[in-house]
Amino acid sequence: MESFSELGNRPARLAIRDGVIRYFSYLYRNGAFVIRSAEDSPNDPKFRATVTRSHRRTAAALGDRIAKIATKPPQADYFAAGLVVMAMLDRCWLMAQHDEITLMSRDTVLGALTELMFRMLG
Repeated sequence: MESFSELGNRPARLAIRDGVIRYFSYLYRNGAFVIRSAEDSPNDPKFRATVTRSHRRTAAALGDRIAKIATKPPQADYFAAGLVVMAMLDRCWLMAQHDEITLMSRDTVLGALTELMFRMLG
């Protein structure tokens, strides 16, 4: 989520698109960590607690950043907002790129994500 922490106040569409591209590049290297760690984790309570804490910290940091740079911050809880955005990005990458189940190009998906993020932040 570092690619979004670098966005300044009222980021331009191009900066948002660049952030999405950098995050997708991270996912290409590391996989959709939120989805995979939740679905493939061992049935070990300590490990699951660690994964949960990691998800919570990442989602909270993203939600906090969204609230700080949005022209009109969401009324939703910052943790919930971060979780929704993180899930949207991870699932979108997984379905559109990894699973190759869509008929859309990568640019079409990037364009849709960029527009949604721009509207949310602008």
